[in-house]
Amino acid sequence: ESTSYVPAAMLAVPIEANDQLIGVLSVLDRDEARQGAGRDLEMAAAFAAQAAVALQASATFTGAGRVLLAALASAAGSNSSLADALEAASSATDDELAQFAAVLAQFQRSTPQQRAFALQLLRDVLAFVNRTGGGTSSPSR
Repeated sequence: ESTSYVPAAMLAVPIEANDQLIGVLSVLDRDEARQGAGRDLEMAAAFAAQAAVALQASATFTGAGRVLLAALASAAGSNSSLADALEAASSATDDELAQFAAVLAQFQRSTPQQRAFALQLLRDVLAFVNRTGGGTSSPSR
């Protein structure tokens, strides 16, 4: 819909995730004379970064939920286990969280010792990643 409104001032920052533009946060008619206005760009960038995290998390969990529901329906309608259904459902998607869930579901076939070992290994890998900052990329600005 078109209006005749023309803003007197505009501030816009990109909303990016994984080096892709997913939106734009814009502020119209901000008062540049007010106290603290010099930090508006910095604050808008911080809000945009938080919006990107929220949008990305929402998309990830929506995709994972879709895969999980498909797997549950498949397992209920056949003689397969949930682990088999999850594996089949996750192979049809690029959703890493769904694929991760399918790998974890396979552990139901493991012995308690194997599951304990896998859990400790996962904890160790996560501790290493958190300590070294591995697997993260910072957006370039």
